[in-house]
Amino acid sequence: MNLILKFLLLIEAFLLAGVIYLGLEADSAQSTNLHASIGIASAIYTLFIHCLALFYLIGSHRAIKQVVTGIPEFEQEYIPLIRRMKKRMFPLATFALIAILIASFAGGWVHSEILAARNPSAQFPVRAVPGWWLHLALLFPALFINLWAFLREIQVVGENVGAIEQLNRKLAESLPAGK
Repeated sequence: MNLILKFLLLIEAFLLAGVIYLGLEADSAQSTNLHASIGIASAIYTLFIHCLALFYLIGSHRAIKQVVTGIPEFEQEYIPLIRRMKKRMFPLATFALIAILIASFAGGWVHSEILAARNPSAQFPVRAVPGWWLHLALLFPALFINLWAFLREIQVVGENVGAIEQLNRKLAESLPAGK
């Protein structure tokens, strides 16, 4: 799972780089529309990656709980471990989801100002539209929070994979020979 997450994040980095470049260089209706379209796709993709990591932890932690329930020495070791992992990742990932949504909504607002019926002759570059700075001001903290969350997710998912492998080894050792 950790390798998959890293691959998905590499794709996300290329998407975000393209969106930022298009946003900073938007000087026509076509480039602005392309920025908005790729921006929406990138935001949805970002949400997907965070949700994938969250649901992976939810599912694997539920499986770990089911396996260790009834084995006191494993319960004492693994139940607190998975709770600590959740506490380290869930709040930050949730906040990252909210931050990217807010930045995306601000971008949608700027784009709608360009396309609005009350402004049929939109001025380019986009910086001629009032409020473009709000999208930019919300975007950079959202990118920072998402980078922080992605790094934390890679770390916690890696620890989770390690814990599952360790649990599997311990369970194999604790089984009687021949079973």
